[in-house]
Amino acid sequence: MFLSADRIEFFQKEFNIARYQFQALKRLHNLSDGLVNKTVLEIGGSNLPRELILNDLECKKWVSVDVIPESHYALKKQTKHYQQEKVYSLKQAEKFISSESYIIFNGFAENIPNVLDNYFDVVFSVASFEHIGRLQLVVQKIFESLKIGGLLYSRFGPIFSCCTGHHINFQGFNENIPEFAHLLMRPFDLLKHLRNFYDLETASDIIYRIYFSERINRLFYEDYEACMALSSFNDFKCTPFGIQAVPMNTLAKLSEVYPWSSRFDAYGMEIVAHKTH
Repeated sequence: MFLSADRIEFFQKEFNIARYQFQALKRLHNLSDGLVNKTVLEIGGSNLPRELILNDLECKKWVSVDVIPESHYALKKQTKHYQQEKVYSLKQAEKFISSESYIIFNGFAENIPNVLDNYFDVVFSVASFEHIGRLQLVVQKIFESLKIGGLLYSRFGPIFSCCTGHHINFQGFNENIPEFAHLLMRPFDLLKHLRNFYDLETASDIIYRIYFSERINRLFYEDYEACMALSSFNDFKCTPFGIQAVPMNTLAKLSEVYPWSSRFDAYGMEIVAHKTH
């Protein structure tokens, strides 16, 4: 049995855990027949508290690999969790991996060391794949880190090819960005539009985040499918979620600019993959 509604509410209030994180955890719980006594690698996140992981889910070991700069949102909004936990450099993985049952490593997932090869029963990632630039390399690292028979579960969005794929929807400015503007408007055309609502500094920052920053990878739905097809996983399934119909006139414009893509309706993707060899 997964967590009760009361326990979910407790963690949401106490640690500011998002609803979508529990949705992904429940899905993982069902796919893996529970996480009791299993070793789990989390890619991204790192904000799920020790109490939830070790006491409620009864994992044997939970290792998070996340990029956590000093200005990271989590250090500000979820101070209690990060005050309770040490954050080690991923370069120190070999030194600390055997010493603790719950550990957070700060570093890029593409640099996961070989000491973690064939180490984990499960790899879990939520709301992270859309941020990873070297995704093909990270997926390979995930494959290598899993034991034979191991499971990868990833759920993420918004992906760049959807109507809010610019990812500014978490910044409070999305209401003034036209749907699919990031795909159909040039940066300075969108900047001109945004100047109707914001000062130059704010509008310029939005443009930078949408078109130029490294905070999102700008991959389309089909790119994720291609990434998995090129990976060492030969048993995987990619499933869209958050389907939202695209107006016909908008779809025609998108299809003209991006003739190789057709999944502009999918907010996100769920990936389930097994290591069979």
